[in-house]
Amino acid sequence: MLLDADNVPARDPTYLFNDTGYERHGAMFWPDLPPPRSRGQWVPAAAWANVGLEQDHAARPFESGQILVNRKRCLAALDVAVFLNEWSDYVYEWVYGDKDTFLLAWHLLGQRYHMPPRNPIFRHPAICQHDSKGELVFQHATAGKEGLAAGEIFHALLNRRFSPDAAADLGPKMGAILAGTGAKPASTRKSESVEPNVASEATP
Repeated sequence: MLLDADNVPARDPTYLFNDTGYERHGAMFWPDLPPPRSRGQWVPAAAWANVGLEQDHAARPFESGQILVNRKRCLAALDVAVFLNEWSDYVYEWVYGDKDTFLLAWHLLGQRYHMPPRNPIFRHPAICQHDSKGELVFQHATAGKEGLAAGEIFHALLNRRFSPDAAADLGPKMGAILAGTGAKPASTRKSESVEPNVASEATP
């Protein structure tokens, strides 16, 4: 499971490892908000064409503030996503950052993935994402990055103490590690995993 630094879980998200769709496909992504009018589409036809694909109009764009991926089962797709990001000077001319490279990589390989059916909503400062049953699980505070970094409390975030408490706990530890004066934390078990009302199963 990979979360952006400005993503605040509304609840302990580890139950998602037992999600039926994730267990079936080994990958779970979340849908994005509609693009601004100035953009039209997050992943335009040219982006699909540039990787040799026809545009899949049924594919919902990814919002990669949280992704759940089994690395063993999806290693090839992850490698393709890494490749696209390594060529970001070119690729980002026709996609909106890393989030779209996951979508293109999975479709390039015909790799199936699960996506919760409920659309995200924006409640300042966050994109609110839901689990497969429609329950709020993540609040990706895309409009609150600076505030979170400064320790600001956002009352719209259900787990509003998460970021300030994490920063207070991890800040000194990471500072000591980076300075070479502190012991590295004990190794932890690494998970095998690392991001419109439509059907809950998204298929390339």
